Amino acid sequence: MRGGVVRLLQRRGYETAEAPDAETALSILGSEPRRFGLVITDDRMPGMSGYELVAVIARIHPHLRIVLMSGYTDAAEPVDA
Repeated sequence: MRGGVVRLLQRRGYETAEAPDAETALSILGSEPRRFGLVITDDRMPGMSGYELVAVIARIHPHLRIVLMSGYTDAAEPVDA
């Protein structure tokens, strides 16, 4: 997620927050849940997969929009959240 997507969103006027792993992302969401309208995550990250992170976020914040993306195309699988 780092780099291009963050810069693009910031240039468009969006406030962004980055997390190096799923645990940190959940901590940030937990500390300021109303701050966020969208989570963009990668499928591959330290600690847990993006699919697992999406499931946790959907359970805790069911109305939060989530985009799961990856640079890898060989392991695409649907997510029921």
